[in-house]
Amino acid sequence: IENEYGNVMGPYGEAGKSYVKWCAQMAVAQNTGVPWIMCQQSDAPSTVINTCNGFYCDAFTPNNPKNPKIWTENWTGWFKKWGQKDPHRTAEDLAFSVARFFPAQWSVAELLHGNLNQPKWGHLKKLHAALKLGEKILTNSTVKTANYSDGWVELTTFTSNINGERLCFLSNTKMDDVNVDLQQDGNYSVPAWSVSILQDCNQEIYNTAKVNVQTSLIVKKLQENDTPQKLSWEWAPEPTKAALLGRGGFKATQLLEQKAATNDQSDYLWYMTRVVNNGTSMKNVTLRVKYSGQFLHAFVNGKEIGSQHDYSFTFEKPALLKPGRNIISLLSATVGLQNYGEFFDEGTEGIAGGPVELIDSGITTDLSSNEWSYKVGLIGEGRRFYNPHSGHAKWVSGNLPVGSAMTWYKTTFQAPSGTEPVVVDLQGMGKGHAWVNGNSLGRFWPTLTADPNGCDGKCDYRGQYKENKCLSNCGNPTQRWYHVPRSFLNNGPNTLILFEEIGGNPSNFTATETICGNAYEGTTLELSCNGGRRTISDIQFASFGDPQGSTCGSFQRGSVEASSSLSAVEKINTCNGFYCDALHQTIRKIRKYGLKMDWMYHGGTNFGRTSGGPFITTSYDYDAPLDEYGNLNQPKWGHLKKLHAALKLGEKILTNSTVKTANYSDGWVELTTFTSNINGERLCFLSNTKMDDVNVDLQQDGNYSVPAWSVSILQDCNQEIYNTAKVNVQTSLIVKKLQENDTPQKLSWEWAPEPTKAALLGRG
Repeated sequence: IENEYGNVMGPYGEAGKSYVKWCAQMAVAQNTGVPWIMCQQSDAPSTVINTCNGFYCDAFTPNNPKNPKIWTENWTGWFKKWGQKDPHRTAEDLAFSVARFFPAQWSVAELLHGNLNQPKWGHLKKLHAALKLGEKILTNSTVKTANYSDGWVELTTFTSNINGERLCFLSNTKMDDVNVDLQQDGNYSVPAWSVSILQDCNQEIYNTAKVNVQTSLIVKKLQENDTPQKLSWEWAPEPTKAALLGRGGFKATQLLEQKAATNDQSDYLWYMTRVVNNGTSMKNVTLRVKYSGQFLHAFVNGKEIGSQHDYSFTFEKPALLKPGRNIISLLSATVGLQNYGEFFDEGTEGIAGGPVELIDSGITTDLSSNEWSYKVGLIGEGRRFYNPHSGHAKWVSGNLPVGSAMTWYKTTFQAPSGTEPVVVDLQGMGKGHAWVNGNSLGRFWPTLTADPNGCDGKCDYRGQYKENKCLSNCGNPTQRWYHVPRSFLNNGPNTLILFEEIGGNPSNFTATETICGNAYEGTTLELSCNGGRRTISDIQFASFGDPQGSTCGSFQRGSVEASSSLSAVEKINTCNGFYCDALHQTIRKIRKYGLKMDWMYHGGTNFGRTSGGPFITTSYDYDAPLDEYGNLNQPKWGHLKKLHAALKLGEKILTNSTVKTANYSDGWVELTTFTSNINGERLCFLSNTKMDDVNVDLQQDGNYSVPAWSVSILQDCNQEIYNTAKVNVQTSLIVKKLQENDTPQKLSWEWAPEPTKAALLGRG
């Protein structure tokens, strides 16, 4: 109840404090049965829990010692603003803030949403995995701290109250790397501004500064099955005649505040008034408007005399008044409204009281109390020009106006193939709004670019993050790419409609991605295109040694490199089929290049004429463990679930081990032994490819009867925990049966013959 009110409460004085108390009382009175929280509210009443929002919350302490320490918002980045550079918070610093928070009594909620923003997503995923590994210790333990290196390094040790197991956090807040000697637990080099998580306090399983995941880079590129689309544009002018003649929807003898006048119906508000010139033509008149933001267009007698934008400013432009009646039309446009801060609701937008003045030879005429006509929004908005099914716009083909203000553009396009996100590139446009199939994509303003200075391409993750740190996108538009959700798109033609306010040149593109990453020695790096939904078509760079470059797309070979780096990575292959054990010739190659398996677990229905081939039904489940209705296909589901559990049990051994093989029974039986490189634990696979059962004597590890055409998994190589031929789960049988609450329905049928007379008479 309330979020970050404490940041703005001060100016409200005692009224603010009373409001906080009222909020708490009102919330608790609902008797919801769950706790209520107030973020950033240090004086929150005792009936609610005050929590922390921010970049770092490790030093936060709740105002009630009985309450948990909760971090409700970890600010993973910062706001983008029109005309400003892009802020960026590194994956290293984000992970550092989380890892620093845990050595205390805690509960965490992070702001993580949207597409996979690599490397942040992958790096934090690995952090979460490390924390999950120590979950039982963290939630029931005794905690001790010790300091090293003049207090720059802190060791926090969690010792389980159940079995004495330990988990350690080794935190370095210095701007330099530090070597720490933990005596019997080993010596560690902790990178600057980082936290190492140590399993059993003697094995590093994660460090916040060591990013070992892919980085994704958006690249404009057609999909392989698509052909370039030559877009055919139509256009229609925004009807402005009525506004330029001073005709509005209502009148007032004052300059109205824009939010109040528009009531959130539009970004646009027309202010119009008449001025009578009883003398001759006035050539030296200046129109002056005190403006509260954000974009102002000024017209006199139907001609635009200028425009200007900023948060607030005074507009001054020369104007030519003719003898007699003159029309002044001012179009005010907002680009987002303030929604936070003290008294933000009282902030003004638009002309809001002015004054609006005419200055002639030192004489000022105030027009603020004139009779003003008002028109909320644009005619095209009201007539829904953005809806392709609206019949109000008179679209024109040919003679496409480029650089023309107050113009609507329309084109159609085919949706790109695949399932990847689709984007529209509005780089050539000026300022306005975009729609696809009547759905808003948002405002665009690519002509407003950031200062070209201040982006050196280097980003030091060390030290506390601020919104002006690690800036990028200097000299470029704040936003040029606009996401088009697949749910907006049709299988057939799609309609893109743009409203251009200041003049532009329409175009659009689609995008795919380039991915890259680096791995530290002894670790595994996994790369995928679009979350594994697309194949990797080309490997452009690979280097094992000391590769140079820190950003995706800028890697270069260093002074030391294994010459076979690229060829080794290119050997990685994939397989579809009934059996893929022969994909790599030996277990050694599997260990060298890595192995990943995907299963068709869930079936489906492939409707339509091309349902898989001649005489193939629409059912596409291939007898999968989950059928097309979502039912568990037993015994497959349960049997494979137990196989996965057995493999999961040996996960740590399989991912860091030495592998040996031995053959028995004339080569029909193969024993593969994985021995952990950490603690010597073993996991064995005993495989029988014969059509008969085979007895195998493994000496000190025992004697085993391996069923025909099966694999036994042996924990510690001496205890069978799974065999592929021993199905020990239920079998399900679908039975036609009415539900207990249903009654049999007697169906009433109608019929019609297929008309075949013409064909039987030979008429084609």
